[in-house]
Parts: sequence; structure tokens; C-alpha cells
Amino acid sequence: MPSATRRLFDIWEAVLPLSPARRALGLVAAMRPDLPAPARGELSVGERDGTLLRLRAAVFGTTISAVSRCQACDERVELSFEIDDVQVAGDRPDTDQGDVLVVEQDGWSVRNRLPSSEDIVCIERATSEQEATAELWRRCTLDVRFDGRPRAVDAIPEAVRTAMADRFATSDPQADVQIQLLCPACSSTWEQDFDISSFLWAEIDTWARRLLADVHVLARAYGWDEDQILALSPLRRHAYLEMVSA
Repeated sequence: MPSATRRLFDIWEAVLPLSPARRALGLVAAMRPDLPAPARGELSVGERDGTLLRLRAAVFGTTISAVSRCQACDERVELSFEIDDVQVAGDRPDTDQGDVLVVEQDGWSVRNRLPSSEDIVCIERATSEQEATAELWRRCTLDVRFDGRPRAVDAIPEAVRTAMADRFATSDPQADVQIQLLCPACSSTWEQDFDISSFLWAEIDTWARRLLADVHVLARAYGWDEDQILALSPLRRHAYLEMVSA
């Protein structure tokens, strides 16, 4: 059976050429091999991100350390938190009727479904944020009526769109994680988005490229092949690297 290092290294290589949203689903596949591809695409964004948080805990541990910048004075701000602090229990969306969300306001009645992981893949092709938002509305809106009469998606007024966006956030809270930050220099406070998809990929990519460099050094020093080097525990690999550089 391949080692955990080999498995993660192979996962990195497999998803490296993909777009960010497809890469996220590739990482979900590593954590949920029981789910066929169509089922993975049907996961809500929160369900996808909950799976990625569990993958992160399994691979790198439960403590997350990161760096941000103060929005007021540009001071470097270090933060550290536990995955449990940002993981919603169960991460199962809370909807009104089956998988449908309903907003009724000012004579408008709008029925939407939550954005799925596949929706996020599809809107990556958009050339602007405005185009992506419009496409997401078209994909997720099931029925629009004003005073009982059918209307086009583009006719939904901004106030109703805002109300529906709020329903998205409350119904699938794992999809919108905010971290409260405090600047040690100027005491400003603000909320920072935490996107586990991009954060985890950056960690895996950094880890894999560092491992590639280690393999290069040890292969040149000892003549071992990649499989032999990856079969070493991290502790033994580090010890050999120290001897090579001594």
C-alpha cells in the first residue's frame, strides 16, 4: 500500500493542472472516494468546504496559522485558530422545501436552490465578477414571480437579490466563513474571508514542491529513486538531508 506521503504527492500531481474549483473537487475526491463525480458536483459549497476542512485536519493537523494585513495601517497580522472554530457541525444546508430556498418580498416570490460545487466550476469561465454573478443567478433560480405572474431572472430587484443572498449565507453557513481580526498596532478590527479551498491548496502545493526539492537532493547524494525516498518517514528524510548538507 502506498505511504500517506506518496498518496498526497500523487493527489497534488493529479489536481495541479486543474482550475481552482475543479482542483477543490479533486481534493474532495481524495477525502470521499465513495462519492462518484456527479455526486461531488452536487455538494453545496458548504458541504464541499466542510470536507476540505476535514482533509486539512487529517493531512496537516487541526491548527491553522496564517498572515493577513491590517486594512487600516497595513500592519502584518498573524492569526492562529482551530478548525473546530470555523467548522459548522454536520455542514448540511438548511433549506425550506427539499433543497429549495424561498424568498417572498414586495410582491416578489423567488425560488432558488443553493449553489453547488459544479456551479462554481461553471462560472469560472466568466470573464468578470458581474458575469459570474449573473450566470450563478441563472443557474440557481428555479422560479420567479411578481404578483403571481412569471418574470425573468434578470428582473429580480436588488433588494430581493440581497434577501436571497442572505438566505444562501444562513442556509449554507460553511460556505461563508469570516474570521474576526484585531490589529495589534492600531487596534482596528475587521472580518476576513477564510477560503479553505485556496488555503489548503496553497499548503499542499508548498509541501509538494519542498518535497520535490528534497527528492532531488537525496537522489543526487545517494542514488535512490523517488519511491525509496518517499517511503522514508519525514524524520528520517530530514536526518539524511542534514547529513548531505553537513
